[in-house]
Amino acid sequence: MKTSLLSAFVLASISLVAAADLPYGTVVTECSVPNTIAISFNDGPSTWTSGLIDSLNAANVKATFFFVGTLNNNCLYDKADVVKKAYESGHQVAAHTWTHRDLTTIGAEAIFSETVRMEIALKKILGIRPKWIRPPNGAYNNNTLAILKALNYKVATWNLDSQDWNGASIASSEAKFTALGSDPRVITLAHDALQATAQQLGPWIAQWAKERGLRAVTLSECLGETVPGGQYDIVGGASPIDSTWKC
Repeated sequence: MKTSLLSAFVLASISLVAAADLPYGTVVTECSVPNTIAISFNDGPSTWTSGLIDSLNAANVKATFFFVGTLNNNCLYDKADVVKKAYESGHQVAAHTWTHRDLTTIGAEAIFSETVRMEIALKKILGIRPKWIRPPNGAYNNNTLAILKALNYKVATWNLDSQDWNGASIASSEAKFTALGSDPRVITLAHDALQATAQQLGPWIAQWAKERGLRAVTLSECLGETVPGGQYDIVGGASPIDSTWKC
């Protein structure tokens, strides 16, 4: 009887450790849960994001979308249906700032604006506040990190860059994946604002992961966090569309 109780306690303790949400101010570059990868995309939602979500859903894999408020004449509010689609499909929605400014070159007040405007929009669209952010260009310093920690954010960069943003061919990007070992635990960087990535590379990564026997999961899942507790603060239901839904 004592042995059974001890075993149950140990198993419960392991489960608690495995599902511990990371503290604010944490910076991650790779997954910690064995046999997982986190496919992630920056700079959306774009014209091609909805189709990418369809491809990921068809492959039964999850991804993380670091959405931006306004970039390249896109406005988050105008793509609210795509943001909802990603969220309701079980993908993780995270922040990539409001206007994609380099956070290492601006002060605390501007960083506050870049994050809070994104929070306000996601609260209106989804009723959530994201706990994860990816600074534009992956750029941060000690000052940036201290401010983001104070604003209750965790920071995610990556350890596999597809180089799609730098004009890499699809074949070149794919080669980075096929060269990986058996349990790479990668957090990938790609951009759903690029048509070739959304229509070709993203779906290919999903199929590659499945063929390799890897679980493509959300960022929080690949870090052993709880879902949705590690991902979001739930701050009420979505708001009806009104005149404030503009960039």
